[in-house]
Amino acid sequence: MLKHFLAAAGLLLVSVRLFSPVMADDQGTLIFEDNFDRNESQELTDEVGNGWGTNSKSRAGGNKQVDLRDGAMHITMHAAADHAVSVTHPAEFCDGRVEMKFMLENKSDSLGLNFADLEYKQVWAGHLFKVIVGVEQVELVDLKTGAMDLKTREARTANTLTKQRADELKTKSKKFSHKLEMGKWYTVAATVRGDTLSVAIDGKPIASFASEGMAHPTKRMLRLSIPKSVVVDDLKIFSLDKPAAEEANTPLRVLLVAGGCCHDYATQTQLLKEGIEKRMNARVTVELSTSTTTETTFAIYNSDDWAKGYDVVIHDECSANVTEQPYIDRILAAHRMGTPAVNLHCAMHSYRWGEFRSPVAVNAENARWYEMIGVQSTAHGAKSPIDIIFSDATHPITKGLAPWTTIDEELYNNISVYSGTTALVNGNQLTPPNKKELQQNPNSQAKQASAVVAWTNLYGPSKTRIFSTSLGHQNETVADAKYMDLVVRGLLWATDHITEDGKPTPAYVSR
Repeated sequence: MLKHFLAAAGLLLVSVRLFSPVMADDQGTLIFEDNFDRNESQELTDEVGNGWGTNSKSRAGGNKQVDLRDGAMHITMHAAADHAVSVTHPAEFCDGRVEMKFMLENKSDSLGLNFADLEYKQVWAGHLFKVIVGVEQVELVDLKTGAMDLKTREARTANTLTKQRADELKTKSKKFSHKLEMGKWYTVAATVRGDTLSVAIDGKPIASFASEGMAHPTKRMLRLSIPKSVVVDDLKIFSLDKPAAEEANTPLRVLLVAGGCCHDYATQTQLLKEGIEKRMNARVTVELSTSTTTETTFAIYNSDDWAKGYDVVIHDECSANVTEQPYIDRILAAHRMGTPAVNLHCAMHSYRWGEFRSPVAVNAENARWYEMIGVQSTAHGAKSPIDIIFSDATHPITKGLAPWTTIDEELYNNISVYSGTTALVNGNQLTPPNKKELQQNPNSQAKQASAVVAWTNLYGPSKTRIFSTSLGHQNETVADAKYMDLVVRGLLWATDHITEDGKPTPAYVSR
């Protein structure tokens, strides 16, 4: 190669890229790149250039640990160093991707991609999350809510870490077996979208892990963390954030699936569509079935990619006796892969079979729909007003909302509440004795029942956000502004477009 010939000839090459971001087709915005096609003016200390920094002065006595030669960056931890080599570059984005060529020359070598925000002071040294690529495995680690959380780090240092916290830390990383050949070049791509971090090597997906730390709103720095040695070349950093102007004009794409037994879905879908689009920047597409039985199915679910093109799905179907498992699995697959969902009323009583009137254990064959929803409900009582009480009034979905009493509504019971479910709203219902009960016993008293009526759930390996409310039988309830506010906030939360005080984020404020 020409650059190698010039280097051998002793000529000084300087290649420093300072440029405006450019769009890469279907890849996002290229915000930085470096092919290390330059030489250094001396060989005693690190001289990476192009905006890179290293920790060699502070952690290796100033000894050289980073060397540019043959058009690549060679990183080797010095014997005098008391810390892994850290080679840093500013890289600001929310969602983004880092790509590079790399080579591991020894079995103990590894490449670490550490994402940080030095302005965030609740973690040690800004650590958010990292990727570790070794010869035999890839590891993904949430540092923000894991080991680098300041309180956790202090407890570990003081040897006061509780067993509960120690167990929690075990859930903050995930390892994936993948063997590499030593001395061979590979291309790695680490992508973060929302709370999900994924890694591909030579274009093949290798690892994916969802955790809260990955969703930190601003990643400001990339650190190459090298505990032994590695060779790096052709590094690129992309931002996957939409330009502000584009984001501001893009409505949330909502699919509303409704139909089946026992409800006026023709009216309710229109109420929901109008109420949602009035309250936020959204475009609601209605998939309505005119069937009025508990065996109602929807043609849209017959495709494996039925949710493609939508940001969130509202399930408002009443299909209790639909039990075809491949059909149900197609619905759930989209949510397991990350498409958020909002479940309304009779969706809680859909797709059930087996001994569903008894508690269904996690991982049971007939638990699949309940696991997505987060709560197992089997029945409801008579129609009677429900007192709405917020069990968590600090959550963005409920913050600032006022309790109310519904008109005659159905209170769905809670047989099981699954792990990962967070109760937000409780319903208390007092049902007067009916005529038959009074005939049998004139002293019959009103029956009181309570149940969770709105909640959130994190579903599947992607921790997909799910919001559900069992309210919404009557048209008048769906038309009630208090109910619609609750549903829209659940929609905003499920898509991660809600502020702490329950408002849409700027891009999704109603136009």
